[in-house]
Amino acid sequence: MNGRVFGNKGLKEYILENGLTEESINYLINNKLKKNQMDDISCLLIDINTNFEKDYYCNLDSVDEIIDDFKSEIEKRYSNEIFYRKLLQCFNELITNAIEHGNKNDNNKKISVRIIFDIDSINFSVCDEGVGFDWKSRFKKNDLENSNKKLRGRGLFLVNYFSNCLHFNQKGNEAVCTVSNG
Repeated sequence: MNGRVFGNKGLKEYILENGLTEESINYLINNKLKKNQMDDISCLLIDINTNFEKDYYCNLDSVDEIIDDFKSEIEKRYSNEIFYRKLLQCFNELITNAIEHGNKNDNNKKISVRIIFDIDSINFSVCDEGVGFDWKSRFKKNDLENSNKKLRGRGLFLVNYFSNCLHFNQKGNEAVCTVSNG
């Protein structure tokens, strides 16, 4: 599990932390690992849900709550500090843009956050209920370079810089970002 080796006790604790029931764990140990001998090595692969999805009705005052949810999910899975900081920068910028520019800070509009955790990367999307924006013209090379020199408007420049991949849906109200660990 994430490169760690467990005995039955450690396996049980890990699985409980990740949402399986005590009954499921006992079944796995008693029925799948029941015939161990002292010199046996057992390998058990378990696919635990590695997705996070949540909708938020919020304004800019709620950004910290959303970021805290994201931090909590990251801290369960990754320990690389540089990766962690790049993720938070990208996520914070996209959440702030969705609330401020997409939903115009309207509490009655939601943003949807979807995250897929992989061993060495995170893919996430942030979708707002706004009208979108013309991301094709925003992502011209000169426009991105010039945005670094402005006091405001650097968010997408930073996300593009720290991420491995940044895309938008056609409408421009959903950003999809990939950040690799390494």
